[in-house]
Amino acid sequence: MILEGKAAIITGGGTGVGAETTRVFVREGARVTIVGRRMDKLAETVESAGGSNKVLALAGDIADAGFVDEVVARTHAAFGCVDVVVNNAGLHAEPSRTHEIDIDAFDRMISVNLRGPFLLTRAALPWLLERGGGAIVNIASVAGIVGLRYAASYSASKGGLVQLTRAVALEYANQGIRVNCLCPGGISPTESRFHMTEHQLDLLREAYLGNPSGTRATTAEVAETILFLVGPHSGHMTGAVIAADGGYTAQ
Repeated sequence: MILEGKAAIITGGGTGVGAETTRVFVREGARVTIVGRRMDKLAETVESAGGSNKVLALAGDIADAGFVDEVVARTHAAFGCVDVVVNNAGLHAEPSRTHEIDIDAFDRMISVNLRGPFLLTRAALPWLLERGGGAIVNIASVAGIVGLRYAASYSASKGGLVQLTRAVALEYANQGIRVNCLCPGGISPTESRFHMTEHQLDLLREAYLGNPSGTRATTAEVAETILFLVGPHSGHMTGAVIAADGGYTAQ
């Protein structure tokens, strides 16, 4: 129960890593607000995590500043505090040659993957300062550490998130707020593959060619790592960028 008495906000809470992290946080005593675009998926997470007395679900667009401010305000109203933020929501890479990327699609990628985490971080920081500290974890990607072929917009958004992590961590390190970044290199299962054409899947396989372990992380493994990053056992860690990629970025 290492999160007993704490309140967390998790974006992308309806599926995958966000849903699993919600269940892990509730298991450890936290009350959680989950955010996503689809209320039906959020409702499934609420039920699997123990019900509405432990989890508040809010549907909306994390790139909308007004909605993000509402998320933080309603979390504080419901739970009396804000202690942890997990910026997990994001658009998946949609593999494409750079000269064929649609400009509107590029803008949307940056809006969701970078503007969204910035907005939530900005809105939550006053409440974390009021509490005398807290933890923020940004979920980026190996594409934020090394270049990923056929994913220029995705790589740019995740690289920006890595640098946002470092900048904010330095700014608030002496005020008890820790900011770290987790960079998975492929997670199984994932819904993203169901929205790709065979050509896009082929490009993605080529881009990720050469993972030394030959395996993918599970959502449970990623969720437990996030728990470590917000818990007391990582108390001296801030500004860290951690790859969970089977050795991909070690090459």
